[in-house]
Amino acid sequence: MTDRGLLSSPHAHGGSSVQKMMALVCLALLPGVLAYIYFFGWGILIQLILAVTFAVVLEYLVLKLQGRPVEIFLKDGSAIVTALLLSLCLSPMVPWWITFSGIAFAIVIAKHVYGGLGLNPFNPAMAGYVFVILCFPAELANWPSLQHPGIGNYLEAIFNGDPPGLDAVSGATALQQLKSELGLMNMVSEIRRGPLFGHFAG
Repeated sequence: MTDRGLLSSPHAHGGSSVQKMMALVCLALLPGVLAYIYFFGWGILIQLILAVTFAVVLEYLVLKLQGRPVEIFLKDGSAIVTALLLSLCLSPMVPWWITFSGIAFAIVIAKHVYGGLGLNPFNPAMAGYVFVILCFPAELANWPSLQHPGIGNYLEAIFNGDPPGLDAVSGATALQQLKSELGLMNMVSEIRRGPLFGHFAG
């Protein structure tokens, strides 16, 4: 038997790489980021910058501590994708330390404790989101009203923890209102024009 007969399939490489896949994921997230900006204002960009910065720095530190080749793993883009996914799940009003906590859990615990990219059983970004929503539920319930806060308001909320003019409803309040109004024989189109539902939240 020749050496050719011992080779396992596939024999041809598709040309894909982790770096290319992560770049495609970043590109696929762009419409979501634009929609986020449209509905809630520019605060998400501050969160994205913070999350990416935290993720890259933490990834670098963990790789250095493990003695792994920093440049190879840092350039694959997986830390950036984790940061983007996690920050898009958070309110643009959350304080910076919540963003940092979620990214730290995602990168250090959910990714590197299990061995790094491809070895982690959970999506690191979603594990980070579960961590922060369990630890800080009240802070994650703060969302801006549809009158977009200015960039100064976002900076104040993120770095001083002082959210301006919030307009959010959590729980079954909207559903209870809908049930009550339907019981009064009102049409859904009429009910949705009420202030409880608004343009987006209902």
